[in-house]
Amino acid sequence: MSGKTRIIELLKRKLMKADVRHIRTARIKYKTIPWITKETYYGEPISNALAPDIQGSSIELMAVFDAWCAESGVLEGISAIRNGELPALADFIEAQELTNFEEATVLVLYALGRADGAQLDYDASSMFVRCDDGVIFGINSDGTVRSRFDSGALLFVEPIKFLEAERYVRCFDKYFIAMYREAYEKGEGALSALIALRMSSPNFRFKRLFKKKAVHRPLSDKKWAKLERIVFSSIDPVLDLYAALVPRHCTKTDFLAIGGPLTMRKLDPTMDYRQELLNKLLARLIHISTQKEE
Repeated sequence: MSGKTRIIELLKRKLMKADVRHIRTARIKYKTIPWITKETYYGEPISNALAPDIQGSSIELMAVFDAWCAESGVLEGISAIRNGELPALADFIEAQELTNFEEATVLVLYALGRADGAQLDYDASSMFVRCDDGVIFGINSDGTVRSRFDSGALLFVEPIKFLEAERYVRCFDKYFIAMYREAYEKGEGALSALIALRMSSPNFRFKRLFKKKAVHRPLSDKKWAKLERIVFSSIDPVLDLYAALVPRHCTKTDFLAIGGPLTMRKLDPTMDYRQELLNKLLARLIHISTQKEE
């Protein structure tokens, strides 16, 4: 499991109370975090969520940078990367909606430097990807490119200034907004982790992180009458109630509070037991109904 996937799973578990029903305006303006961060979320570096998952040898990584630098515009560079069989990187750069080729070049290096077997090395004026086998490529301190085929091309950019910059962005995804509010209240690095995920994947479907809530049909008067008949006349009332209620009107867990485990049910129970069963049935279904209204 990649670091980014672990961040996603953590957010899914820790922000379970996020609820889109409380979102009245599906719009939010928030501040991003720096691309370079040492923050963690439950021990997991948040930086793991800031870049796409990229695989490749040092030569393959440098070839991608060569292909990018051979172009003169962001759109052309994205097309070149996509043709180089790294769609995840192409999608990442495209999603940032950058128009400045130099700034986009910094992000390309940033993402390549997050690949397995690679390390990002940077300061105020230079930025390099150093691979375990000694291969090095990037931007020299004088702004010139260092790669196999395009060494000498001049870029006017300050890598560290771009990577540490924060900016305000808008979002219209109600699911992200619901999780943003929950993360803000939770603290513990949840907000930075959530923002990092959207920075690396602006088109990520945050709806995926929500558990589907079961929609149970309300009980009609006719249905109530049928349930009451089951309780007082059936030889096996618990099993018959289960068949009548699950899953249309309640979950298996809800039913446990009514009739208990099916393996321990009573056959042809006493009238007192049947009355107690009806009371539990009424109490539980009223509780479920109240939860829906809230």
